[in-house]
Amino acid sequence: MSPHELTTQILALTSSWIDLCSPDPLIANVSRQVLMLEVSYAAFCGATFIVVPGPKLNAGMGGLNKYGRAIQEALEVGPYLQIVLWFPMSAGTQDVQDQMGDLGQFEREEYLQENDLQCVSVVD
Repeated sequence: MSPHELTTQILALTSSWIDLCSPDPLIANVSRQVLMLEVSYAAFCGATFIVVPGPKLNAGMGGLNKYGRAIQEALEVGPYLQIVLWFPMSAGTQDVQDQMGDLGQFEREEYLQENDLQCVSVVD
């Protein structure tokens, strides 16, 4: 994609592998940086619509807070962009995750355990 007069009619998609609400701060930070770069480039090219994948179904409250802050930053980067949040209806199959890529497989164990404890305390 490059700046062009027809770019305003294109629906831009961000990377499907980003995980903005990961319990691992490294993965969440890299995902946020990738999102900001993609939104900045779409804004530079003149795109008006951008689709961002929604939070993962297993995201706790801390993950949703990170996701909301990332979307707010994206709106500040491209204030005239219309951001569409693409919410998953199910967790997806392993085939789809293998084909599209998923950063969840790289999450460090100590952060996964903390996230499980937070999810249990929110439900209780």
